[in-house]
Amino acid sequence: MDWKEESVTDEEEKLFEAVITPHSYLINKSIKSINFRHLFDQVLVVGIRHRAGLFDTLLSKATLKPGDILLLRASEESIQSVDKSEDLLLISARKVVNLNKTQVIMTLSTLALVIGLAAFGVFPITLTAVAGAIFMIILRSISRMKHTRRLTGK
Repeated sequence: MDWKEESVTDEEEKLFEAVITPHSYLINKSIKSINFRHLFDQVLVVGIRHRAGLFDTLLSKATLKPGDILLLRASEESIQSVDKSEDLLLISARKVVNLNKTQVIMTLSTLALVIGLAAFGVFPITLTAVAGAIFMIILRSISRMKHTRRLTGK
């Protein structure tokens, strides 16, 4: 069974963090060489963090080291293969929040308009900032950001 975005509903989809254990089979291997999605029941690696920082190569080609933190995207059911593994230690889970593209565009446009009107001296920054904040409340952009932070724990 191939992993497809359509096969996982928004309610089931989450981001998980897992650490590569010191004696893991995955050490010195790449995501591609071990066929990670098949090895761990349709779990997708979407990011890797090494002690020195983020990898600057393709995820599929990055060589894994002990202590690397993998950002994984999976359903609760699929992540059980990682949880049962001795190669990875599951450390956290976060719900994936799908953003409304129209709302993101409207929010960014509002921000650009606020800055532009103030920068060109059309209106004072206080007036444009207050008007922009009110417009973002009407759009519910501000309450959505608070909701997103609550879900991700930030």
